[in-house]
Amino acid sequence: MILPAHPKPYPDELFTSWLVRLAHANGLKVQTFCHLLFPNYEIWNRDIDRHTPDWLVNTLAEKTGCSTIRIKTTTLDSLQGRLFDKNKFFRTINVDKQP
Repeated sequence: MILPAHPKPYPDELFTSWLVRLAHANGLKVQTFCHLLFPNYEIWNRDIDRHTPDWLVNTLAEKTGCSTIRIKTTTLDSLQGRLFDKNKFFRTINVDKQP
C-alpha cells in the first residue's frame, strides 16, 4: 500500500530529512510515522543517515513508490569509498535485519 502523500527525495537530500517530510506530508509527527511504519525498530537511536538497513529502504520503496536506488542515494552509505572507507564496526553490529 502506497502512502497517501509520498513526496520524492530532493536532490542531495539526506534520508532523515526526507523521512521528516514524508511524515509531515502525511499529517504525522515523525516519531509517530516511524512507529507506524516500523513498529519493531527504533529509528532515532542510531545514525540512520549513515547506516540505513536494506529492509528499511525496501519498506519505504514499497510505501512511497520511490526506487530503492533513489532512496539509497539519500544515505551517507552511498558515499562510501568516495568520502570515507568501509566502516568495519557497522558490519559487526547487525542492523541489516529488522527485529
